Amino acid sequence: MPDIASYAAMPGMERLLDNYSRQRTDFIGARYVVNQANSGQTLARDITDIIKHEFSTDVVGRIHTDQFMREALASRQNVLDFAPFSQAAHDIITCADRIKSTLSETPTR
Repeated sequence: MPDIASYAAMPGMERLLDNYSRQRTDFIGARYVVNQANSGQTLARDITDIIKHEFSTDVVGRIHTDQFMREALASRQNVLDFAPFSQAAHDIITCADRIKSTLSETPTR
């Protein structure tokens, strides 16, 4: 589940970006993926909503909690190979497509 510790770490990540990346001419931005999203758990849903609200333009998607992800990890396999039609595989592909689209829209310097 997207936990409160992950959310609490985000301001620190933003400070690191401010200090070391955002001033660079080749910096094209930062994006976030909400991992282990579970709309069935109130705390997870609330944290996801807060992250989406505070970082709305920087959130490219979420990867839902999925039993197939755990099984793939236990089998030491990529979930895209282990269970290509799972929710987690779909979410990963969606996030990757959004990142690819963002990168293709970014002018080269």
